[in-house]
Order: sequence, then structure tokens, then C-alpha cells
Amino acid sequence: MRLSPLDISKQEFSKSMRGYDTAEVRAFLEKVSDELAELEAENKRLAQENLKAKTQLESYEQMEKSLRESLLTAQKTLEEARTSTEREHDLLLREARAEAEQIMHEAQRQVHEIREELRRLTIQRDAYIKRLRFLLSSQQELIDMLEKETPLSEPHHDESPRQD
Repeated sequence: MRLSPLDISKQEFSKSMRGYDTAEVRAFLEKVSDELAELEAENKRLAQENLKAKTQLESYEQMEKSLRESLLTAQKTLEEARTSTEREHDLLLREARAEAEQIMHEAQRQVHEIREELRRLTIQRDAYIKRLRFLLSSQQELIDMLEKETPLSEPHHDESPRQD
């Protein structure tokens, strides 16, 4: 059976001849009752503090759990972002290499076309020079022939030269 401060303060003892002093007993019981009331109040306060501390601990534990989950999520997100960035980098690098290769092939094709055009133009120039040399040579021969020819008839003196 638990005693309350009220039980202690209301406690009555039977009287005997050689018993204790009633006032002393009563004063002691009052003192014990007061101290028990204080102890119960302190116990109640400590129980409330304990409950508050447990609630805070649970809150902190929940926050710790949330922080751990957030940290894991952040690490996972960071790893995914890093992987994604690496894939994107690789893709861009492959695209850049393919584009560079295409540009190189196009440049080589253009160089080949220009060389072919140059070769064709060189052939045309050489043919033109040959034709000019031939024309010049034939004109030279014609001039030489004309110079070597003797006139068949001399012009008459009575004919006057024509003016055009």
C-alpha cells in the first residue's frame, strides 16, 4: 500500500500509558507528510522533465534519421549527377569527334576537287599554249613565205595607190 501525504497527516495512533508524546508524533508526522509531498511534487516534475527529454530525444532521433536519409539521398543524387555528367561528356566528345572527322573528310574532298580542277586547268593552259605556239609558228611561216615570194607583177606607175 502506498502512503500519501494525506494518509500520513491523518494517521492516528492508539494511546497507551507509556506511549510517545502525541504532539511530537504529530509534529513528526506533519514533517514526514510535508517531505513526502515535496518528494512527490519533485518526482512528478522529474517525470515531466523525463517525458519532455524523451520527446526531445525522439525528435532528435527522427531528425538524425531524416538527416541520414537526406545525406544518403544527396550522395545518391550526386553520384547520379556525376554519372550523368560523365555520360553527357562522353556523348559530346563522340559527337565532336564525329563532326571533326566529317569536317576532315569534307576538307579532303575539297582538296581533291581543287587538285583535279588545277590539273584540268593546267592541261587546258598547256593545250592553249600549244595552240598559240602552233598559231604563232604558222603565222611566222606565213610571214616567212610572204617575204620570200617574189611579186608576179610590179605595180604600174600610172596607177595611184588606193586610199582606204
